[in-house]
Amino acid sequence: MNFENNLLSILGFASTRATWVSVSSCAMKCNVDYNTVYKYLLRDDFGQVAGHYRFDYRIRKRRGETFYLSAVSEGYS
Repeated sequence: MNFENNLLSILGFASTRATWVSVSSCAMKCNVDYNTVYKYLLRDDFGQVAGHYRFDYRIRKRRGETFYLSAVSEGYS
């Protein structure tokens, strides 16, 4: 997968959950390497892709270096 597809896959997965999702959950469910997902969250690489595909997202850092993602699809207009 390429960069944009990885981000879209992660946002799509997170948007199907009604809670925060961890890096490990995103990596496992989206078939993206854990370290890659971690770097995406650390750098907050989601902005442009989320904007284009109409996702509202938040990243939360908890307990040291643990990241969580929450996303909501705003649908198409």
